[in-house]
Amino acid sequence: MSANGAVSALRQREVTSRQLIEAALGRIDAVNPGLNAVVTLAAERALAEADVIDARRGQGENVGVLGG
Repeated sequence: MSANGAVSALRQREVTSRQLIEAALGRIDAVNPGLNAVVTLAAERALAEADVIDARRGQGENVGVLGG
């Protein structure tokens, strides 16, 4: 999914921030062994921050374009 597609999907509540992070982490797991591009992966932190953004969005808070 493109960045524009992700923003649109978030706004339309088709996906959550957590789901986007999980998809990105899955892609990293799939391709990084061959690329060796990710040195430090903070997966748990990314998921925790996504959960916070999802909760804020669920309360109707404007989290901004990059929130998610």
